[in-house]
Amino acid sequence: MRSPKKERKAQTYLRPEEYAKLLSTAGANPRDFAILQLFMQTGIRVSELVHLTLQDVDLVNKVIKVAGKGSKERTIPLEKKAVLALTNYLSVRGESLDQTFFLNYTGTGL
Repeated sequence: MRSPKKERKAQTYLRPEEYAKLLSTAGANPRDFAILQLFMQTGIRVSELVHLTLQDVDLVNKVIKVAGKGSKERTIPLEKKAVLALTNYLSVRGESLDQTFFLNYTGTGL
């Protein structure tokens, strides 16, 4: 006898005006804006984002390499807005020995 299928929770989406408001709020901070662009355009997990390194982000080919669950690596294409946001962040990122892409206020990885 088969067990009944579990009900899935309905996915919630941002309305266009919510999306625009969220991005405009973060617009003053290039790092936060780039993070939100990546989340919204790629759907990566928080853990995947904080483990991104400078080598994982290829702005020339417009892709990022992400190590996901089970140490499976996947390549995700980037849209123009995400590439621009990441490029803008890199221009203000500053020098750091830490190879993590996104840095906190002390200059170390998130």
